[in-house]
This record gives sequence, C-alpha cells and structure tokens, in this order.
Amino acid sequence: MLKRHWIYFFFSLIFVVSCAPRITPPEVYSGKHITLADISAMHSDVRAIKATFSITLKQISQSMTGEGLVLLKEGVFHEPPLLHLKVYAFGNIILDVISRSGIVTTNPPMNIERYDELSNGIIYAFLWWRDIEGGSLKTDEDSFIISSKDRKIWLDRKTLLPLKQELLLGKERVNISYSKPRNNGKIWYPSLMKIADKKNEVYLDIRHIDFKPNINDKDFLFPS
Repeated sequence: MLKRHWIYFFFSLIFVVSCAPRITPPEVYSGKHITLADISAMHSDVRAIKATFSITLKQISQSMTGEGLVLLKEGVFHEPPLLHLKVYAFGNIILDVISRSGIVTTNPPMNIERYDELSNGIIYAFLWWRDIEGGSLKTDEDSFIISSKDRKIWLDRKTLLPLKQELLLGKERVNISYSKPRNNGKIWYPSLMKIADKKNEVYLDIRHIDFKPNINDKDFLFPS
C-alpha cells in the first residue's frame, strides 16, 4: 500500500513539473528587421531604475556577499547618469557609493579608483542601451551585435534581451554577462548579471526591479 502511494506521488510530481509554465521571454522579434534606432526607441521612456539584489564581490584574495539597492537616473543635458549604490550585510550598510556627473564619492571616504569602475560597470550593466546611436549593428546566427569605439553588446535576436557586453572603462577591459530572464509584470529583463575585469568579479542577482520608480535628485545625496 505504501509503495502505491509513493508511485502515485512520483507520477503526480512529474505531471505538475511538466505542466508548469516555462519562464521564458516571448520571441516577438524573431525574423523581424531591427535597426539601432528601433532598439534605442524601445527604452527611451526608461529614465530611472530602482533595483534590489543579492550581491557577491569576488577578488583574488577575498570575497564579500550582501544585499544591495541601486538607484539610477538619467542625467540632464547629456550628463552621465546618477547612481546611488548601497550594500548591506547583517542589516548594516557596508558600502555606500554615489556617482554624480561622473564623479564618484563614498560614505565614509574610501579608495575612489576602486569604486569608480564598479559604479560605471553597474550603470552600463543596467542601462546597456545608453550611447548606442553612434554605433554599428551587425547580425550573426543568434545575436544582434552593437559595436562602438569602446564597447560591444550582444543581444538575443528573438527577444532583444542583452546577452553580454565588452567595454573599456578607463584602462580596464570589463566584461558583463546576463542570464536568467525574468518579467516584473511589464518588462522582461535579465535577473542575473556578472561584471568582471582581470582581478574582480561582481554578481548581481536581482530580486526586484522598477523601471519607473519615484525618485529625485535628493536620493543621490548622502545624509547631512
């Protein structure tokens, strides 16, 4: 009798798993002619982002994990985006970084050069469509490839979600990879990002993302 129950449970589990909906983005761009202007226009209304995530920072000799919050807001008059990054461990802030007009500051003050690359890497990881208008667009079997002087971006041809980036930040070559597509109810996005150079790796596992958050310039200031 017990054996029967286990067999029933086993096949019921198979049925539930096989009938569960696949979490995959719709292939709405398959076979369509796409231009750089099309790609840029798809994201023209995204002027700010708020995201929470788990974060892992790996260096040659050490690693750090925690929970994070990032606020991003497009700059005005062609200024760089605003960024405010907070990382928490055990409920305490262990990293607080702000980037305004391309100038990075930390609270308390730390080695700015170290966090300048991190800030710009996160900006381009989330706002990957910035500054693509002057580039070129090519295709291969599975990807659209956007190339410019210091950057290369691969997009899935069927979903237009980013797959990876290569970019030059200062003197460092940085690689960004994307995986685990997810939908926040309106927009598909890659929920796992890896930002890496020769010495460091940063993993962002996004828990929640808002593409139209209620934020303003005061959110990019340290408390007085």
